[in-house]
Amino acid sequence: MRLVSIGILAALMMMQQSALAAPNDYEIDLKELRRTTPPRPEKSEPKKRHHRVAAETKIDKGTAPEHESIYVVLPGEHLFQILMKKYGLSDPEAERLIPEVMKLNGISSPKGLKVGQRLRIPLPAVAGSRSAAIPPSVPAPGRTAPAADLTTASQPALAQVTTKASPTLPAVQPLEAEIISIISESPCKLARNLAKKLGLFASSTPGIEGMDSVDAGHAERSVTVVCGVSEAEQYTYERLLAHSGKQLLFFDEDDSANNVVEELADSLGLEFQKRDADATALPLTYVFAPFGTRTRELHMTIFPAAQQPQKQP
Repeated sequence: MRLVSIGILAALMMMQQSALAAPNDYEIDLKELRRTTPPRPEKSEPKKRHHRVAAETKIDKGTAPEHESIYVVLPGEHLFQILMKKYGLSDPEAERLIPEVMKLNGISSPKGLKVGQRLRIPLPAVAGSRSAAIPPSVPAPGRTAPAADLTTASQPALAQVTTKASPTLPAVQPLEAEIISIISESPCKLARNLAKKLGLFASSTPGIEGMDSVDAGHAERSVTVVCGVSEAEQYTYERLLAHSGKQLLFFDEDDSANNVVEELADSLGLEFQKRDADATALPLTYVFAPFGTRTRELHMTIFPAAQQPQKQP
């Protein structure tokens, strides 16, 4: 009997210990569960990415094509002169913008521009200059008229001309061209003789004092031809004369005669073309459209120094 009581008592004690142990096991499981719960993702990193994208978008808008213009380089022009005279920048503003323009166009020197080169300028186009927001050779999107419309628009004008024409009027005889010749010499001598032959020599202004130079003018354009100076001297003269309204043309002593004639004529705004477009060797003949007080074409032939031109009747 005593043994049975002891057994029952032991069984009751074991059941009590099991009941007390269960809550401890359950509590440990909850703690372990809390430890293994993954942390919530932080929201700060997406915000940083959002701000960075917004900043990049702002920079892109600042360099968008609508804020740029295209400028076609004329003979004797350089970046400093273009930015000041064509875009109205002050001296410090032009100096600050030159590195950006050089990087934008892949230029290694502000003096190394070529005639006819198209420059991207990070400034809006200026009225009255050779700059344009869209290159002149490229039509603006949505502005090109269909070919049928152009044909239709031109037909009434043709019909009107045909109706007004009178068969009784005598045919207009073209004026005979004026013919002159010139001998190839050193660049400045050739430029001086060319300006005299064309009636464009500016004798009142002696060019640059102490330098081999020539002044010529036409249609409110003033050009000074300078020969045999270094690149450093060229840049110095360009800076000094940037506000004078003069355009400088620099030639080396070995520059060809056709290069001197074409650059000087283009700088003075004269319309011309070679009689033989593919010819490069002297003698060369240039045909000039009427200019100034002239009412007929002018044909000018350049002869090499060893070959004397025939006298014109």
